Amino acid sequence: MEPSAKNFDAPATRCCLCGSPDIFHFKTDYRGMKIFKCRNCKIRFLNPLYSDKWLLETYTEYREHNPDKIDENILLSRGIKHEYNISNIEEYINAGRFFSVGCGNGVEIMVAKKRGWTAEGYEINEEWARKLSKIHSADIYSGDFLSLPVKNNNYECLYINHVIEHLKEPHNYIKKMYDMLKPGGILYIGTPNINGVANRIKGLADNLGLRKNVAKYYGTKQHLFYYTPGCLRFVLEKYYGFMVLFMNNDLNRINRRKKRVSRNFFDRLCYTTSFRLMAKKIF
Repeated sequence: MEPSAKNFDAPATRCCLCGSPDIFHFKTDYRGMKIFKCRNCKIRFLNPLYSDKWLLETYTEYREHNPDKIDENILLSRGIKHEYNISNIEEYINAGRFFSVGCGNGVEIMVAKKRGWTAEGYEINEEWARKLSKIHSADIYSGDFLSLPVKNNNYECLYINHVIEHLKEPHNYIKKMYDMLKPGGILYIGTPNINGVANRIKGLADNLGLRKNVAKYYGTKQHLFYYTPGCLRFVLEKYYGFMVLFMNNDLNRINRRKKRVSRNFFDRLCYTTSFRLMAKKIF
């Protein structure tokens, strides 16, 4: 079901990532959804944004996050992926307290615990959070993330994998995650890359009138913010107190039979449709 006018907030007049008022209408997709861009930090975002009620109902229906309906192939692939990610994190910091923001079916919680971390998480759906807590024997919070009863300067790693693009208030989430991290702690982010080569080609085809569903690759049914590696590095380092340690393509080549990830030199160029980064809290 498509949202009606009542399912949207008032249009934004400033960029919520960097605070700049220099935003402009960049593109309209095939659903008539307006995408804006900030001239300062280059973020693109849906404007106006969906209402909180609409988003809660939409995300509650995510099948692959439901702990009662877990696809075994998804579990295996994601387990391999999270194992690789967390092993990379351990190159920069020893295992300690790990917190997953938007932990979905909790695979990263399971992997982190297996590797010796004390793992906790957050999931927006209260019922799923209770089930995940029992499944993984871990504290899984729900409710308002910005008001969670967790200690500041308490975690070695905050892990947010393909969640930040769904958030209405990414700036406040980043600030909250910064506060939760210990000095020197690691923030891991995985998110779609709106400037990936495939998306650039689709955008060119849109401009030439060759595609029926213009800008469908933005995924405006669920995604609210559209990041590039350069944009995310810029805002994390300039506005939020982090130093980016590395960025590269997300883990797309996963061999389930051999239980390993394939990587190559060119992955550092961030040319695929999603990317990942690690950043350190520096002050």
